[in-house]
Amino acid sequence: MSHPQAYGTFARRGGHTFRTSAYIQWGDSKKSIGASLLLNPGSADFNHAHHPGLMETLHTSMQASGAIKPDPTMEQLILFLEAIYGGETPLTGRFHLYNLFNLQNAKSVHAVDQFEALVHSDVCGIRDSLIPIGELQSHPWLLIGWGVERRASWNNLELSKRGWLDLISQAGVPFFGKMHPKHNNYYHPCPRIPTRRPDMLNDLVAIYKEQFGS
Repeated sequence: MSHPQAYGTFARRGGHTFRTSAYIQWGDSKKSIGASLLLNPGSADFNHAHHPGLMETLHTSMQASGAIKPDPTMEQLILFLEAIYGGETPLTGRFHLYNLFNLQNAKSVHAVDQFEALVHSDVCGIRDSLIPIGELQSHPWLLIGWGVERRASWNNLELSKRGWLDLISQAGVPFFGKMHPKHNNYYHPCPRIPTRRPDMLNDLVAIYKEQFGS
């Protein structure tokens, strides 16, 4: 199976970088083969070997789009998609990645603290990452994995979760994820400790097959 290519759109605002959209592409079809809702964009950056000038464009024009080098989360999602669609030869379509907020920061706790501060300073809004209901309905399913970390001060993050859950409910799109046993949050699909990633992958494949069939 050919390795897919990831693409993203980035913007600069208030001295911070936001990844406003991203998807992983197999083949040439634009049809959605699924989507995920995670916490925030991680470390994925432009593929400088293919597009060496995109970072300069981002800092001069405040926006740039192009091929990006997959980060560990994207690589884990690629393994998940190829596991559940393994019978399709070749796999073709797009997998879209959404986030509760679009601020790029690979350290999740620090990222949420930054997001809370940026909302208070009006650099970004709670609903900035929400998408049109028609776009959400174009996906066959949504994998939720925004993480299970909680802090009493993360009020804006909770409001973002509510906004997304309301949108998902209105759209009627089926969703799944590995839920925390004690509260309504979902484990991230790519654990920080690499040795735990295969078990998480197996868990997600099993949850998907239980809900949608093999």
